[in-house]
Amino acid sequence: ERMLRNLINSSLQRRTEERLVRYQELMVALVPESGVDRWRRAMVRLQIGNKVGAREDLQWLLENNPAGVNLREVRELLRDL
Repeated sequence: ERMLRNLINSSLQRRTEERLVRYQELMVALVPESGVDRWRRAMVRLQIGNKVGAREDLQWLLENNPAGVNLREVRELLRDL
């Protein structure tokens, strides 16, 4: 998990969205209950134009109300999609 987080941070710094998407997919697969990772994946999905995927993650966040996620922001993003 730690190595994958390092790869994610490296991809963020280099702005390599393709890699970032793959790494975020892996992170959510490894830690599916992580609201922060789902939030990050939703943001990456929005960046690459995957609104359907972003909407799925945002809906999951609303339904599961995980710690560390601002649900007001989630609702606003969903409304704008």
